Amino acid sequence: MAGEATWTIKSCLDWTRGYLERHGDDKARLAAEWLLTAATGLSRVQLYVNFDRPLTSGELSRLHAMIKRRATGEPLQYITGETAFRMITVACAPGVLIPRPETEMLVDEVLSYLDKRVLNAGADAPRKRAVLDWSHDVADKIAAAQRAQGGADSVTERMGAVAPGEGGAPVAAPGLSADAQGGAAAALGALPTGAAPSAQAALGEDDEDENRPVTAVFGSAGFSAEEDEAAAAQSAVAASAGTGAADAAAAEGVPAEGVDAAVAEGATAEGTGSVSSDAEGAGAVGTAGPDAGEAAAADTAPAEPVPAPVARVVEVGCGTGCIGLSLAVERPGAVRVLEIDIAPEACALTRRNRDKLDLSGAVAIRQGDLLTPVRPAERGTFDVLVSNPPYIPTSVMRELPHEVSAFEPALALEGGADGLDVFRRLVQGAPTVLKPGGFFACELHETTLDAAASICRGAGFADVRVVHDLTGRPRFVTARMPEDVAEAPVPQPC
Repeated sequence: MAGEATWTIKSCLDWTRGYLERHGDDKARLAAEWLLTAATGLSRVQLYVNFDRPLTSGELSRLHAMIKRRATGEPLQYITGETAFRMITVACAPGVLIPRPETEMLVDEVLSYLDKRVLNAGADAPRKRAVLDWSHDVADKIAAAQRAQGGADSVTERMGAVAPGEGGAPVAAPGLSADAQGGAAAALGALPTGAAPSAQAALGEDDEDENRPVTAVFGSAGFSAEEDEAAAAQSAVAASAGTGAADAAAAEGVPAEGVDAAVAEGATAEGTGSVSSDAEGAGAVGTAGPDAGEAAAADTAPAEPVPAPVARVVEVGCGTGCIGLSLAVERPGAVRVLEIDIAPEACALTRRNRDKLDLSGAVAIRQGDLLTPVRPAERGTFDVLVSNPPYIPTSVMRELPHEVSAFEPALALEGGADGLDVFRRLVQGAPTVLKPGGFFACELHETTLDAAASICRGAGFADVRVVHDLTGRPRFVTARMPEDVAEAPVPQPC
């Protein structure tokens, strides 16, 4: 590269491609683009619209060093220091397995389970009719009530503003009588009081503090202690909002008890007959009493806020953390992940990627062998156990490309004679960490999936499936713990 005075992006791209081709790189053009983007900070598209831009001396120096590394066969991800995975970019470093595109489908399998079984478990349940604060039906009932009062020039002149007050209770309109207000209130029913508070639970930094209480990590139900307190405070505020209707009525000159009485009576516009209303507990005309008043108050009281569900996931052999971090990013506030790896380099890199993505409140990291870092109080509390363990059979290790065998860690690759040594230990340990009905998902070598599925069935797992990747190769095995504890696999030391 020293023979040309000015090296432009195009000339560097052409020279690098030719050099790498001569050194046996079968994707030399792609490699040259990756190296140039890393050296210049430009995207691949920007390279092609800036062909005439000269490289600075610093850029040329970085590019030269990268080309030398690539010529030896070193993976591009190690040279550039990062790779894309689903919606995120993760840092890569020698000593830690590089994420593969097929592993992205493992995340899909976990998300599909969480969405159906954990996060939206009640989504298919029948929904109650939501009573809106305004409709033509409401307007007709108010107009009829006003005609019974002797008529008015317009509905809006007599009704004032019939709108939801604090806590969802209707506010009395100053232009209507108590009977007319009762008809409007019955028509409006109990208004929606708002969504449940967001579940922004924090896992906390429990990476090295083995003495830290479990509740400080996952909270009583997937929440941190601080958020448990926040949720309780929000519940108290929501409950106090139920007094909003009485306060608003008093402001309009209507006694507070008049609102309850009108709702309890549920009077029709003509003042006779029965009332059909979406508000439960409305009785016949003229029968309002203490019980009816209590029923009406119960109808209009705001619902107690219910915290959104939070899924708990443990990943074994996290490497860069790409699987667990993707789950936390793609279901923000709804997934808490415990990342485990035996290699300190992997734990450090996962921590680096977690912090860059600002996920310290959602992802905890511990170093250890398989499931041993899971604490006694956490056993049986996880919804998902997911892993991309070492799974290449020993005989296949000798056939790996030089780019893999010479640079990526054998500890993260080799899975024993049949590739299932680590997998068997995970199957043995899964019952100790998963809830009844919990999900178990692993990526494995394409030649081992049938045997892996048989191991799961033999261990007592339910719904065992072999899933193929986008190339049509068998790639993943998934299974569930039985819902009935009596039928669950017996935990074994892993």
